[in-house]
Amino acid sequence: MKNHNIKAIASCIRFPDYLGLSQAHVAEENNSPNPGDLVLLRCVESAGAYTSLETLSGENVPLTSGDLFVAVLGNRFSGTNVYGVIPEEAMQTGSKLDLVAIGGIVARAIEVPGYYGNKTLSAEVVGFPIKLTGEKLNINSSGIPAQVGKIHPSNFNCIVVCGTSAEVGKTTLTCSIGKQIKASHPDYRVGAIKACGTGRIKDLQSYQKAGFDVAVDYVDFGLSTTYGLPGAHFADILEQMANHVGKQTDVVMLEVGGDLYEANAPAVLNLGRELGAQFVLVVNDAMGAMEALRVLREQKTTPVCIASYKQNMHSLAERLQHRDSFYLDMNRPSDLITAVDQKLFPNFSHRPIPIGGFYNPPGPEDRI
Repeated sequence: MKNHNIKAIASCIRFPDYLGLSQAHVAEENNSPNPGDLVLLRCVESAGAYTSLETLSGENVPLTSGDLFVAVLGNRFSGTNVYGVIPEEAMQTGSKLDLVAIGGIVARAIEVPGYYGNKTLSAEVVGFPIKLTGEKLNINSSGIPAQVGKIHPSNFNCIVVCGTSAEVGKTTLTCSIGKQIKASHPDYRVGAIKACGTGRIKDLQSYQKAGFDVAVDYVDFGLSTTYGLPGAHFADILEQMANHVGKQTDVVMLEVGGDLYEANAPAVLNLGRELGAQFVLVVNDAMGAMEALRVLREQKTTPVCIASYKQNMHSLAERLQHRDSFYLDMNRPSDLITAVDQKLFPNFSHRPIPIGGFYNPPGPEDRI
């Protein structure tokens, strides 16, 4: 890799030093492409969706024709953004791929929404980073070490934030709830998990800016996306994330990426129910909310709060006739205080862990 003038490395490569990326050789073929495999690419055409690459610093680096960058193979079956799949056949130098997510996910684009101009950034494979032994570099070999033992929900409180679509405000509300918990109850340590979706660093940075004591996502545990994964494998990673954060905090907030159908979201809902979580539902409108409530009923759960940015909450409450929930206007600070102090906090059953029981999560510099 030393001989290549690389412009940017994708944010989904969380521990490049541990992987040995800078010392890696480049193979011309990948006979068995898998999610998480690293790829060295050359930009062919920068147009349409995602014309820049998000790096670990959170910077979006523009890519133009001829630029070299390192990305990660991954599936993405988004309902609102690009839909792309990893090629099943062998790949080699010169194979064509598309940038299907700004965090550095590359695949073969199947459908690009018209609002993106029906195009993606196109790139050709230069090669595949490998170790001296010939082993492919894959992010699943560099994640945070597995947490031993089963989850013990008796040690922490859990809140699941879910919604009816991407970009509905789930991350914003997760951060707002976390900040309010810490403002009202400063002795509580609060952690956040981006539990499913398409990997990037922006959400984790939002959690960190909000003051969460611990923040992780599935990329930290070796997954580029959670689309197309076998259920048992994802459930194992999900349990590892919950263990990692639950052992360090008093409140674990699980954010479900996208809607309630995609990216293994049902597994997150199921875990939340098993942990006795309180659910917060973020909606765009009453019709979408009705379907979301139906899905949650199948999980035998009722949201403590139903939140929205752009709905008249009185009208929403009348249409949904869901009187067991508090209707939270996300533009109204008093609603957030009420939701935390009068609706969520009274149901917390576990007190803060003692001073000295907290430890910082590993970062790239102390991965080993």
